[in-house]
Amino acid sequence: MERIHTLKVEDTNGWQKLLAKMGIPVKLGYGRREGWKGELPFYLFECPHCKTLVIDHPHGYQQYLLCPKCDHEKKLR
Repeated sequence: MERIHTLKVEDTNGWQKLLAKMGIPVKLGYGRREGWKGELPFYLFECPHCKTLVIDHPHGYQQYLLCPKCDHEKKLR
């Protein structure tokens, strides 16, 4: 796994995009945002609501991914 700095959907490969479009979140690597103490995994996934490919990290105790375009939640597991 690589470290995530400023990864964009356009930087992912065709296989990753295909798996994400099939409903499988694809782990891209680990990253840390400004102010974070540790690193979290970042995933490529297709939002089930707006059908957009996006990248996010797990949120909360229930480990959901949040679409930055429409704020829809997708369960990671």
